[in-house]
Amino acid sequence: CDFDIDDACVERLVDYCLTAGIDFELFDTDRSNADVYKVYRARASCRRAVLSESERLESAANAIFNSAITKLTIVNLPAQAMPALKTVLEEEDMFDFMTMQGISLLVWFVSDGSLESIKSLKSSLTYFDGRAKHIVVENYGLRQDWSAFEADNELKKLLKRGDCPIVAFPKFKGN
Repeated sequence: CDFDIDDACVERLVDYCLTAGIDFELFDTDRSNADVYKVYRARASCRRAVLSESERLESAANAIFNSAITKLTIVNLPAQAMPALKTVLEEEDMFDFMTMQGISLLVWFVSDGSLESIKSLKSSLTYFDGRAKHIVVENYGLRQDWSAFEADNELKKLLKRGDCPIVAFPKFKGN
């Protein structure tokens, strides 16, 4: 079974909402490996939403934001979808829309501690600067050495400025 540990973080959040009886809408934007959709299509009415720079696919983003007006909306958003998300946010003036609708954006950023992941996290923190709250998840399932993460002074400043909580996601043992 091909399993993405980032999906496991989303799945734990979804399982919590289901168990606690929290009303929510779930979307999976992963084009290549929609594991969250496969697992929760029936149990949580998960819907696919392809984010794209193409105007003909903008309705997928609209469905996500329209859902967020009325209820908690959880979106599985892989790193490769970030350029398309930025396009949607900017071209559709979504930050203004979210402010007018009282929508808060919360980014659960799952990091494996690699240099590429650190770069993506810094990019996300800089891009959303005050327009989204970040919760950083340290994924110990993929990497045990977090020295690059801990030594990055620019990242430390961005995390402090954003008042970002950091959550450790342990390595799974067993099968």
